Amino acid sequence: MTRLLIISIITFFSASIVWSQSVNTSDQLKAAVDNLFEICKSENMDAAAKHIVYTGKDEKRHMTGLYNINDRKETSKVKRIMKKVTAFLKISDKHEFGKHNSTTENERAINSIEVLFISGNQELTTTFSFVEINGKLLLADIN
Repeated sequence: MTRLLIISIITFFSASIVWSQSVNTSDQLKAAVDNLFEICKSENMDAAAKHIVYTGKDEKRHMTGLYNINDRKETSKVKRIMKKVTAFLKISDKHEFGKHNSTTENERAINSIEVLFISGNQELTTTFSFVEINGKLLLADIN
């Protein structure tokens, strides 16, 4: 009887820890998306570049560093991402968050969250994927 009670308590606490981490990750992803939306609305390219992980050809920086806005090609990439985000915001009346997912790619954790852009009766679901670098979630991809 005591053994069953101990197993039940351990199971309960383990499940609670996993659930709270999942909720925390979801809240962090929502905050990261909302923050990115505000930055894109303000058209602040410097700030946007600090929230987007580099995904270019330089293997040393790929998925580990930020875009360099002093480089013309990298500035162009940041602008394209900002325009894409702004376009989603302009075509919708509001947005809501869907499910989130965590995967691993090349030994790096990728956390994604669905964003539903709603305009009247129409919904457009897009996935925003983030990587964590130095304790900060950085946008890696928009699908």
